[in-house]
Amino acid sequence: MKIPHFCAPIEFDKYLDKILVGIHKVGKPATSKEIADKIGEKDFECIGRSCSFMNYLGLTEGERSPFNLSTQGRLIAIAFHENKPERALELWKQTLRGHNLYAELKTYIEAQGGGRGSSLGFAEHFKTLAKQDWKGKHLKEGGKRVCELFSAKGLLTFDLNEDSISFPPPTSSLPAGNQPQTTHIPASSHPDESTGGTLQVQNKPSSNVLAYNINITVEAKDAQSIKEVVSLIRELKEQKLSN
Repeated sequence: MKIPHFCAPIEFDKYLDKILVGIHKVGKPATSKEIADKIGEKDFECIGRSCSFMNYLGLTEGERSPFNLSTQGRLIAIAFHENKPERALELWKQTLRGHNLYAELKTYIEAQGGGRGSSLGFAEHFKTLAKQDWKGKHLKEGGKRVCELFSAKGLLTFDLNEDSISFPPPTSSLPAGNQPQTTHIPASSHPDESTGGTLQVQNKPSSNVLAYNINITVEAKDAQSIKEVVSLIRELKEQKLSN
């Protein structure tokens, strides 16, 4: 169990992306010095520490230099090399969602009661689990870099100034076949009487289907149209009950 070293920049996500691309450009298991030369960084020792952290994430192979890319790390590097940042982001999300760090972020934040914690609080939580003697700058700055990484990849909300972390509100969209619909029946061009109304139909979803409402506005101004409206409403109610 690891947290990043404070030598890495606070924009930790971009730093790790650069390192992955750098290893890919070297084209073989690369030393920290070789990676530094490829990406224009001077502190090769910090690159080594960051590669070791990515080994913990499952993106590199090897605890010490030279470092190679894992299958997932190579896919991310290739996505960046091919100018496909959206693909790289999805691969990052896959990696982070399946990692123990994400599970422990959820455990820690949920335990706070209000759905909000701090990067330092999480670092302390993780330190206890790891049974490590992390302290001072390593503990404080390491926690920030973990939270910045998860935030930059869209899995966490992190306010660096307030040192506040929380999970972003869930977003959902209805499947194409379950979009709310509104049906309008046009009035007769020779009105002699008028009736109308709105029918609301709600589904009773299974556990893997989103709930939805259907609002249907109907209007009729002759006997035949009224008859069609009544028939339509009856049919819709029967479909609702059968569902």
